[in-house]
Amino acid sequence: METKPDHLKETLEGNVVAISCLRTIPSAQTGEAAKEHSTACALMGHCIESGYGLVDSNV
Repeated sequence: METKPDHLKETLEGNVVAISCLRTIPSAQTGEAAKEHSTACALMGHCIESGYGLVDSNV
């Protein structure tokens, strides 16, 4: 695997949340709900199948 030069690297910060869970959260509550999303929930079958998103703290 090729390593990118430092000036091309990007750092992302936020909370990883399953897409299936994000769909159930009202947009006004997304940031707070993302902080509370548990690892146990994220590892459930329907969460794994839906994929994941990164919720920025600026939501």
